[in-house]
Amino acid sequence: MASEIKANKISPATGTAFTLGDSGDTFTVPSGATLSLPSGATLSGAGSITVSSGGSLTIDSGANITNNGTSTGFTSSTAAGEVKAWCYFNGSTITINASNNVSSLTDNGVGNYSINLTNAMADSNYVYAGSVNRGSTVGVLDSGGTAATARSASSPRINTWYVTEVQADFTEILVTFFNT
Repeated sequence: MASEIKANKISPATGTAFTLGDSGDTFTVPSGATLSLPSGATLSGAGSITVSSGGSLTIDSGANITNNGTSTGFTSSTAAGEVKAWCYFNGSTITINASNNVSSLTDNGVGNYSINLTNAMADSNYVYAGSVNRGSTVGVLDSGGTAATARSASSPRINTWYVTEVQADFTEILVTFFNT
């Protein structure tokens, strides 16, 4: 039997905590309704907030999202112009120093790498930018895709070269991939 309670305020009988429902319960905010947290209020817990496919979670201008742990899911968007992935790695040892949305690297030979993404690009028409460095020696970076190895949305390839057009492994490789 469904019941309805209409009230303007619910306060705890004692203390400052109030529990709504039991473990496993689901509470739905109906379409057109607003759940509002005033300035200074906090929504906390070890659970999660799920926004269904096609829905949206809006953060007003000037508001902040603070990460006090590990961020996940922020790289699954396919919005044009968005940074989809980045990686800073050592091409000599194939070691990732820092990255986002990169699961691993593949060494395809001297100066040729596949950047294996956790969440793939929207398609293979992505844009990338990067730089390479080996001590005081700088080089250039280009797409590793050729007729034999077409551009991949899930494992983009890059080549690194000395400016003398000799392919080489560099100790500092930084590359960023953008959706188009």
